[in-house]
Formats: sequence, C-alpha cells, structure tokens
Amino acid sequence: ADDTGGAGGHTGVMERSARVPMRLRRPGWADDLLLAAGLAGFGWWATLGAAENQPTSRPPDATAWALLGLACAAVVARRRHPLAVLGVTAAAIAGWLALRYPYGPVFLPLCVAVYTVAAATPRDRFPAVAAWVAVLLAALVAVAVSDGSERLYDQVSAQLPSVLLAMATLLVG
Repeated sequence: ADDTGGAGGHTGVMERSARVPMRLRRPGWADDLLLAAGLAGFGWWATLGAAENQPTSRPPDATAWALLGLACAAVVARRRHPLAVLGVTAAAIAGWLALRYPYGPVFLPLCVAVYTVAAATPRDRFPAVAAWVAVLLAALVAVAVSDGSERLYDQVSAQLPSVLLAMATLLVG
C-alpha cells in the first residue's frame, strides 16, 4: 500500500503517527515538567538581567528564587488542577511583587496558568471564571503599584499594564 496518502501526501503521515503505540507517547505531565523546568531556567537567567536593569528593585535572594520556583513548579499540575495552579502562581507572584523584586520573567508561569484556565474552562462557566481571573489580576496590580516606604517601581510601572494586557489577551483567546 502507498503510504503517501494520495495527491496531498499528508494523510499517510497522520496515519503513521496515529499508529504510535500509547506506551511510546510521552505523558502530558512529562511535557508540563519540561515546561516548568524551562520556565524556571529562563526565569532564573532573565531575572538576573532584569535586576541589573531595575536598580531600585530588591535584588533577588533565596526568597525570590523560592517564589519563582514555586510559580514554575505549580505548572506541572496545570492539566489536572488548572484553577489551583492559577491560585498558586498568583500567590507566588503577589509575594514577589510585595517584596519588590524586579519585574520580568516571573510573570511567565502566570501567563501559562491563565492560558490553561481559559483553555480548560467550559463555555457555560467561562464568564464566571473570567471575572474571577480579572479580580485576581486587579489584586496583583494593586500589590504591584502600592506604596511602601518608597516607590521602588516608578521607572518600570508602565510595563505592568502591558503584561496584564498580554494575560487578558490569553484569557479572551
């Protein structure tokens, strides 16, 4: 039999991939583990650069790395518990913002969590979940721009609306 799939040549490829035994396919949690590891590695590297560009922010320390690690590690459970993952990543980022660490890649696990919730939410529940996420994002904005003894983020406060717009776009999409 010809495996090219006729004139288009694509059907045979799809049929071959469908014949891959289940035991040879990588489970979803393994993909999520790779995603979490990638987010953590990139987050660590890029946070160091962000800290150099935001001298008035608090330098990353053990607490910062623990919060970034928590936000990234939560991504592993995103397929089974999307709302819980969103809550954990949002809490870690709220802590990050409250402690005045530099803006940057710490928002990426939250973007993944928002996307996952949007993709996993049934249409009939979407308005309620979207409202909950909007309140959560508004709370993060409030934490990020709140006054402490000094305004550490004056030079980068314009970046936060762009990050929130990107997350809202993911949610709407």
